[in-house]
Order: sequence, then C-alpha cells, then structure tokens
Amino acid sequence: VTQLSQARRVRAGLARTFQITTLAPHFAVQRQIELALFEREGLTGRMWRNVDAYPVLHTEAQAILTRFGLRAHAATPTQDLAYGEQRLIEMALALALRPKVLLLDEPMAGVPKGDGQRLLDALDALPGDLAVLIIEHDMDLVFRFANRIVVLAEGAVLADGSPDDIRRDPKVRAAYLGN
Repeated sequence: VTQLSQARRVRAGLARTFQITTLAPHFAVQRQIELALFEREGLTGRMWRNVDAYPVLHTEAQAILTRFGLRAHAATPTQDLAYGEQRLIEMALALALRPKVLLLDEPMAGVPKGDGQRLLDALDALPGDLAVLIIEHDMDLVFRFANRIVVLAEGAVLADGSPDDIRRDPKVRAAYLGN
C-alpha cells in the first residue's frame, strides 16, 4: 500500500488517526463526520448540494455522533472541545469510512488521565471484525486491548507474541516494564 495515494488507501479499506489531531478547527463536529461520509460514498464532487439532500448520510452522521457520545457537540467547532473529545472525533471520522483496517497512532497521547475513559470505552466498542493496529506507549492500554503485541526497540523487533508472552519476556521487561 505504500505506493498508493492516501485516497486509494482509504478506498482499499485502510483508515488511521494521527498522534496529534488534524481536525478542521472551525468546522462543526457533525459537518466533519458528514464530509467523511461524503468521501466514503464518492460524493465530494457534489458538495454544492445541501447535506439535507442526502438524508441517509445525515442520519448516519447523527448515529455516529451518538455512538461516540458527541451528539451534544454536533454544532460545536472542534477547536472549542477538549482534546480527549477531539481524539474521539478523529476515531469517529476514521470509522465513518468503514475501514477493514484501522491504524491508531498513540490514541491516548495528550489526553488527560481523567478524560481517557471515554477513549477506552470507544476502543472497547470497536467492531469485532475490524483489524486494529495500535502504536502506543501506554502499556495498560496495550495489554487491555491487544491480542498480539510486537515490541520494537531501536527500530528492531524485540519480541512478538501474546500479551502474556510479552509480560514474561525478560528482554521486554528489562527494556520497558522493569524487572
């Protein structure tokens, strides 16, 4: 997929979030979700039409907002929301594309501990048939969600296995978890 454009990667079923949010700061939350839906459906060339001309997409956007606990912020510009809520919006945007594979780049980065539970709940609610690759330094999150963990150190694979295997691996414990 490295030779494909970003748009072709998305059409192939790959979606991602970024370590630092990349939302349009002045756009309302619901409009951003609707834009993702328009892209997924190949309708971005028809953006001059009001979203109300596509009631199915409007309804789907509202359902996504409800799923992520963002319905009360539908008309709020993203710059006015807490960082944890912005991370939820990014995850909602990615899932609006109906990916087969979801890449999450440090989903908890910059999120205060007190706001993290909503993100953890969103991760818990991900579809079971969705392949998820999480790059994360928060080991509690990794051990909570991962079926398989690949540990890298200095650009090389240090260990690869189940969470229990990784917990017991002496090289991983020495490098990251402490003896």
